[in-house]
Amino acid sequence: LGTAEESDYLEFGLFKGYSFWHAQKVARRLDVKGIRFFGFDSFSGLPAVEGVDETDEHVFYEGQYACSKEDVVRNLDSKGVDWDHTFLIEVYYEDSLKDSVRADYKLRPISIALIDCDLYESTQQVLAFIEPLVADGTILMMDDWNCYDADPKKGQQLAMSEFLKRNERWRLEDFFPYGAWSQVFIIRENQIN
Repeated sequence: LGTAEESDYLEFGLFKGYSFWHAQKVARRLDVKGIRFFGFDSFSGLPAVEGVDETDEHVFYEGQYACSKEDVVRNLDSKGVDWDHTFLIEVYYEDSLKDSVRADYKLRPISIALIDCDLYESTQQVLAFIEPLVADGTILMMDDWNCYDADPKKGQQLAMSEFLKRNERWRLEDFFPYGAWSQVFIIRENQIN
C-alpha cells in the first residue's frame, strides 16, 4: 500500500516472537527500507481476566502465553533478527504505553500493527496508544477479532468500536481474515463533506 518505507511496525503480544520475526523476513524480501520493528509484551503472559472478557469456559486466563524475554530474544537471534531496527519494550500495557514511549523512540506513522493481546482492556490500551500514529493506509492485524464467538460486546471488537466512536475521522476497510479468529483491516479516512 506504499506505507512501509520509513515507517514503524508495532506488535503487541509477542508470545515466542515468531510472527515478529516473520514481519522482518517479509520486509527484507520486499526490500522495504527504513522500517523499524517494535515489540510490546509483558513476557509474563496475560494479566488477570476480568470484566467483559470473563467467560465460564475460561478461554483466556492469567499467565497464558508467557514466554520470558530471554527466550524471545534467543528465538529472534536464531532467526537472524536485525537488532539495529528492532526494539522490545517490556511491561504490561497500562504501565508501558505512555506518551513518553512514543517520544523516547520517536515513533513514526505505523505501516502495520499486529494487535495480539486477546483482551478488551489490553486492546483498548493499545488502540489509545497508537491513536496518534495511525494514518490512512495503516494496516491493523487484529489477531483475536472473532474470539468470544465474534460477540461485538466483548474483546477486540468492543475496544475497536469504542476507538472508532472516538475517532470519527477513521473507518475500517476489511482486508482479509487469517486463522480461526483473526481479521486484517486497513484504516481509511472518512470522506467528510
